[in-house]
Amino acid sequence: MSNFTPTVKESIEFDGDTVQLVLRRLKIKHSMMLASHIRTSDGNTVMNFAEFTEMAEKAGQILPDCVVSMTGLTGTDGAPLAISDILSEAYFQELIVGILTKLILHSSVAGAAAAKNSAAPLPGPSTALAQKE
Repeated sequence: MSNFTPTVKESIEFDGDTVQLVLRRLKIKHSMMLASHIRTSDGNTVMNFAEFTEMAEKAGQILPDCVVSMTGLTGTDGAPLAISDILSEAYFQELIVGILTKLILHSSVAGAAAAKNSAAPLPGPSTALAQKE
């Protein structure tokens, strides 16, 4: 029996907030858009800053289709921020790519199994992303 569900629940810590997400798995068209950015080296995603920024930019086309709901992220005024509020702001690039990373993991059989066993930090220029060899 397949473990497929059309949506998955995830949470990501970002800037003092716990962001709760309900994500719709990537479609093939989304995977094709991200294919050039998915590289593995010892199980870690590896890309330079320009690629990281380009991936965050592609999120504007993908996340509106795949984020069913997002709660827990608030501005300094306490007002909740929606996915549409963060997509054009560089401040949120690590969160955006973190959401994409969760989607990539949950959109394959092997990735979904790995996601269940992982509490890795958000990917970003300051954490899991490194200069390509």
